[in-house]
Amino acid sequence: MDIIGEKPKKCGKSKKIMYEKEQKEILQKMYDITGITDTNKMIAFYDIDSNQTKINAIMALKDDINKYFKVCMSSYSEIKREYLSLVKHVLKQMNIKFLTTKKNIHRDKVTRASTIIVIL
Repeated sequence: MDIIGEKPKKCGKSKKIMYEKEQKEILQKMYDITGITDTNKMIAFYDIDSNQTKINAIMALKDDINKYFKVCMSSYSEIKREYLSLVKHVLKQMNIKFLTTKKNIHRDKVTRASTIIVIL
């Protein structure tokens, strides 16, 4: 007998437990694509926006992210820069602490304002 308002019990293991190895591999791939290392803890959106190879590499991980991570959004396609949302989603799901802020960056002898992610 079900009690009205009672939430159904979850059955099985969570994706965090079931796919721990796969999630770590995807995080490492994301770090490789974005250039995150032990000494470089910053991702400038401009550096990704201006590099189609990086965008394609991140988007190539989309199916694996949907498979191995808890997906809160039904569709990333409605988002302007879907690839950046995927990066932030993986960081959040892996409990990586980060902040998003604006900063002037210097590229090609030009100073540009860019949003950056800083891994804490």
